[in-house]
Amino acid sequence: MDSLLEGLAQTEAVVLEAYGRENWVFRVRFQSHDRLAEFYNHLTAADINLHLDRVFSLTEKDSGGYTLGLTPEQREALVMAYERGYFATPSEITLQEMADELNISSQAFSKRIRGAELKMLDQFLNSMETDATD
Repeated sequence: MDSLLEGLAQTEAVVLEAYGRENWVFRVRFQSHDRLAEFYNHLTAADINLHLDRVFSLTEKDSGGYTLGLTPEQREALVMAYERGYFATPSEITLQEMADELNISSQAFSKRIRGAELKMLDQFLNSMETDATD
């Protein structure tokens, strides 16, 4: 267990979810694909068995990552909001400031963010339902 925790700490991973008894399931966020590879290599070197079920990206353009059905405009707005700290508490930027950067109204920017969130939640919750029935 120490090696797992060391790997998470060294790669600055964020554990979003963890559950299990004999076999554990983790949902982890990494800052980059390189950090994920570093974590994978760390666990392999420590002889920890790992099954990587799914990898997807919200920030890499044309990476072939999991797109979640977002339009390019929704993706752009969501990535901008994430990178600029909109989802931090307290927010580090306002909707108006981001909208101004894109030369659109704050209502249009809000619509993009909310549409992206809805699509992501739909994809995520439906995938959880599918996983539970497998």
